[in-house]
Amino acid sequence: MNFFNRNHEKVMLVKSLFALFLFMMFANLSKAQNVVKIDDNVPQHIFSYGEIEYLEDPERVFTFDEIRKPEMSARFQKSQTYTPKYYNDKSVYWYKIRIKQTKASRRHWILEFFDQTITDITLYAPVGENNFQVYNFGNKYHFVKREYKHKNFTVDLVNNSDSVATYYVKLSSTQAANVIIVLRDIHRFIEYALDEYLIFGLFYGMIIIFSLYNLLMYFAIRKSQYLYYVLYNLGVGFYEMCSDGIAFQYIWPNQPWLNEYAVGISLFLSTIFGLLFTINFLYLRSKAPMLYKTIIGLIIAGCGFFVVCLFNTQLFSYKILEAIPLLFAYYCGFYVLKRGYGLARFYVIGYTFLLIGFTIKILLFLNVPWLPYGPVTHYSLSFCFVIEMILVSFAIGDSIRQMRKRKDYVHKRMIKQLQINDELKDTLNKELSSLVAQRTEEVVEKAHVIEKQNQELSAMNKRMIKQLQINDELKDTLNKELSSLVAQRTEEVVEKAHVIEKQNQELSAMNQLLKEQAENISRMNVLLEADNQELHVNIEKVTRARVMSQDVDFSEFSKIYPDREACFKFLSELKWANGYACKKCGNTNYLAGFLPYSRRCTKCRYDESVIANTLFQNSKIPINKSFYMLFLIYSSKGNISSHKLSEILSIRQSTCWSYGGKIKKVMEERKKELKNAGEQGWSKLVLDHHEKSEH
Repeated sequence: MNFFNRNHEKVMLVKSLFALFLFMMFANLSKAQNVVKIDDNVPQHIFSYGEIEYLEDPERVFTFDEIRKPEMSARFQKSQTYTPKYYNDKSVYWYKIRIKQTKASRRHWILEFFDQTITDITLYAPVGENNFQVYNFGNKYHFVKREYKHKNFTVDLVNNSDSVATYYVKLSSTQAANVIIVLRDIHRFIEYALDEYLIFGLFYGMIIIFSLYNLLMYFAIRKSQYLYYVLYNLGVGFYEMCSDGIAFQYIWPNQPWLNEYAVGISLFLSTIFGLLFTINFLYLRSKAPMLYKTIIGLIIAGCGFFVVCLFNTQLFSYKILEAIPLLFAYYCGFYVLKRGYGLARFYVIGYTFLLIGFTIKILLFLNVPWLPYGPVTHYSLSFCFVIEMILVSFAIGDSIRQMRKRKDYVHKRMIKQLQINDELKDTLNKELSSLVAQRTEEVVEKAHVIEKQNQELSAMNKRMIKQLQINDELKDTLNKELSSLVAQRTEEVVEKAHVIEKQNQELSAMNQLLKEQAENISRMNVLLEADNQELHVNIEKVTRARVMSQDVDFSEFSKIYPDREACFKFLSELKWANGYACKKCGNTNYLAGFLPYSRRCTKCRYDESVIANTLFQNSKIPINKSFYMLFLIYSSKGNISSHKLSEILSIRQSTCWSYGGKIKKVMEERKKELKNAGEQGWSKLVLDHHEKSEH
């Protein structure tokens, strides 16, 4: 029994030792680094997970010889993510990959590093046994020093044996970076590079086309939202060029120091102009004042953070902060859409895609294991931005259509209002005509009464004159009788001289009274004549006021300026209202000229026509029709057409168009002078500026 027990214990001990051996063997196997084999049937391979080992050097003190020591090899750790991430910009990271070379391969192989934002990469490539060739590349070196003039960091792979070669990579960067290392044959590299640059050309071409389109829309409509969207597109395109290394390759290949600022500056510009576009496109100031103030606060905070980043470029690596304004802009679009602003629907859909692309980029940055690296995920933000750019352009086009509809609606309302105004104008004109006719009738009736009174006064005056004549005849008769009585009765005359003298004095007083009455009658006649004249002037003024206050036909207008003589008389009074001065010698004395109302200088004999230096000079249109055309254009503020003038004046349309254009030009030149001119403002257009300045 003890024998069997001892044998059982021995068997169990052997089993335990065997299990421990298997565990240690598999543990060592699990710790061994995966080797990537060169295979002509696999044109490219991305190093991932256990194929990459890394070691962090926080003090930046390790040398390459120290890294190669066996005790340091044990400190390397396998990557637990699809591709490693470089997070700590104060440390130096060492990476190690192993490649099984194949001497029989007929292809040329290269190593390619995908993240173009890495500051400094040092590659130690094995050449023979215990010999390494050192390659330095990164965005701190001039672009022309690269072995391949390509946006990615690329180096030739030595493949002249069948051994396993270990490659060491020393990496340092001023911002977080992806350590994406790809083994690729040259044919696949050329094919991939051509396709990638074609896609870049299409992508940046679309940005330029959409930017030019919206820039033209800005020049046509002058709405700031188009300009902000152009700057936003250019900012995003500039960011993509900096992230892809295209900007370093083509724009500043000899200024590598710009790479420290370019990504941060481009991302800042795209964010700021994106928020400004959001404010203007969604009309947040009126539709959501609180959101508007919040976005202004975000813009100010972003500008402050950007200024700080210029002095500490390591802060540019916090790209995740740009998610805050993006999410808020998306919320603003959703909020305004929910409030009934239908034009925001394409904006919300576009920003949804942009948010998806930004989310994928953040997940890649955080190295989420279930989201592997690939072309779709790497360029997800670019794809989503193209979709967002197209949808937002649809939104802008939709806003233009809505604006056009509103413009057509306003135009129809204006036409309708103009029709109402015309009807109101006609009604007012009719009422004014009836009032003027009524007032004219009253004035005429009053004129008849005054005329009747004048007739009665004239008859009374005649009677008084006749009475004076009778008195004179009576006086003469009495004088004759007195003379005879004097001759016959000298004695009686002496006696009665005092009596006769007294009678003569009475008669003289009576004559004086009659003369005073005659003078009073004469003054009354003068006053009546002045009242009559004033009445006629008032009637003429009323008629003139009626003519100047509404649209009248030519026959009514001719009541004021019936013929050439009346027009010339008006021009003469207007032209020489402040006195005459000869245009040639300045003499102020004149005689009547050859034409009616013209004036001839008494010194140099210069004959100046009344229409010289006026709007009617050299006009072949009858002067009274020219007056009426000027009045019509002025009263309609230049809105009457040449066809209408031709119809009213019975003059050819071309003549009306030519002469009417001349009048409108003068009106435009004297717009300020005519602003408060009133009803007589049309007469201020007659004299030219030179003529007016002299007076």
